[in-house]
Amino acid sequence: DAKQVRLLIAKAATFDEALAHLIEAAYLTGARMGELAACSVRDLDAGRHTLRLDGKTGQRIASLTDETAAFLLRLANGRTLDAPLLPMVDGERWPRSGHFRAVKRAMALAKLPASASLYTLRHAHISRAIEAAMPLSLVAENCGTSLTMIQHNYAHVLALTRRDTIQKTAPKLRVVK
Repeated sequence: DAKQVRLLIAKAATFDEALAHLIEAAYLTGARMGELAACSVRDLDAGRHTLRLDGKTGQRIASLTDETAAFLLRLANGRTLDAPLLPMVDGERWPRSGHFRAVKRAMALAKLPASASLYTLRHAHISRAIEAAMPLSLVAENCGTSLTMIQHNYAHVLALTRRDTIQKTAPKLRVVK
């Protein structure tokens, strides 16, 4: 949940601020690690609240919340367009698996399950979006996955939100007390 993610970010920041930024971006965007590592400053359009991502499922333009756009803009300010949007502490791009040990260390400091990983933040993002009743097609499009994969991988979240979503969104004729 958001409280656990904030704790994880804080623990990561105690030893690697760049890792803390990567963790925050992973949760706020729902993007895959490779997509985030490949992003350059030029891929951010903070004015339009979008981020161009390129990864496993090809290129896409992800829509960002106000919070996410402001966060990424703070990271991009004063940097060249070709610079990594989310660089490591030395300014270089994150390598394919260069984050594993550091993320495990941050997870341990935050007392989160040892099975958790950076990819877990993508799952958390998608789960929270579903719980907030974001249309599944929009979740799938923004996160670069298919509706079928969301229905399959997040069936447990969908089951928990089904009754509330139907109550909030189905047509009604009368108020029932």
